Amino acid sequence: MHEQHQGGCHCGRVRYQFSGALVDIAHCHCSICRRVSGGLVTTWITLPRSAFAGAVRIFADMRAVSLF
Repeated sequence: MHEQHQGGCHCGRVRYQFSGALVDIAHCHCSICRRVSGGLVTTWITLPRSAFAGAVRIFADMRAVSLF
């Protein structure tokens, strides 16, 4: 049996869902993670792309991404 997880951004435009146990979890407070997240600590998880439901989009060009 797989665990189901879901989440998204605060504005609701981005939603995600994936299945599987959370085994590779890291908390980072480096300057890059703080700048990108806007927080003091960022939590990361690593899992295979096949764990995600729906389409996975990869942005190779940061000009296609809005930063706030």
